[in-house]
Amino acid sequence: MMTKLKCAICNDNRAKRKCLLHDDQLICPSCCAELRAEACEGCRHYKAAARYEASKTKAKANKEFIIEINEEVEEAVDRALVLVEKGRFENAGKMLHDLEKKHPGNHMVMYGLGTACAFQDNFEGAIKYFEKAVAIFPYFVEAYYNLGGAYRKKFELRKAVDCMRKVIEIGGDDELVDNARNSIRFLEETVMATSHISLNEFFKAKKLFDAAFSHMEKGRWEPAIAGFQKSLEINKDHAQSHGNMGLCYAQLGEKSKALASLDKALEIDPEYEPAIANKIQVQRMREGEPLTLQEMKTIEYYPEYRFKNRSYLQSLLRKVDQWKPGKKMP
Repeated sequence: MMTKLKCAICNDNRAKRKCLLHDDQLICPSCCAELRAEACEGCRHYKAAARYEASKTKAKANKEFIIEINEEVEEAVDRALVLVEKGRFENAGKMLHDLEKKHPGNHMVMYGLGTACAFQDNFEGAIKYFEKAVAIFPYFVEAYYNLGGAYRKKFELRKAVDCMRKVIEIGGDDELVDNARNSIRFLEETVMATSHISLNEFFKAKKLFDAAFSHMEKGRWEPAIAGFQKSLEINKDHAQSHGNMGLCYAQLGEKSKALASLDKALEIDPEYEPAIANKIQVQRMREGEPLTLQEMKTIEYYPEYRFKNRSYLQSLLRKVDQWKPGKKMP
């Protein structure tokens, strides 16, 4: 059985941190806080404490929010996150949810819950808790950084960039600021390489695309087509816009225009499976007769299929294989 190391100074509490002032001996967080001085510069705990003190000053200056400062709670969150790093999610989750019941307004508890969700690839949960953390404490730079990472995993790039810009604005942690700048720079370079437009232009086109897509979901085919065309004026090589225009034209019975749009989508991305599947259906149409679909299913093709090495066409074929006579096609 492994014994817990005692603090080299008080010989009472559990030793968790290496101390620069004591030749890297392990000490407890309480002794670390008592000993901390300028000579500790370079230690990550010193940097964290400096940021924390700066944040308390900002919090006092801003009357719109109050944060709970509770070292016992923070230590409990730390212990839970050690379990998270070891993959003991059930135990960590119980600890964190117990803390949540007792301290629902504590930003560190929300941060711990968000981190636990992120480790389990539950990015929706991570976003929910990190959002709560920064709502409680608007200068919580670590929470903003991790929130940006979760948004990026969900391919919500505009929100991811906004979070990274917030990290840069708040500052206080050179490493996180550098990482945030690098993250934005990587996205800028990726968008330029793939779409040949700036990041801001990409976001503008995405906003127009989303508005057009909303029209499409509501069966407003002509406004949807106009919206996709506006988006394409900025981001001309956007396969999804061309593909969706193809479906809208098909719903209006304009077979030739539908095929032209779908062909353009496949010219841009020959492996764009939704366009392949939709083209098969459109080819069966008669000019002037609208395409009738039992259900128009919304999918995020690239994050849900392409980037996960899944096949959309194979998923459709599996549904066909599951169909039995006397049942509706799934």
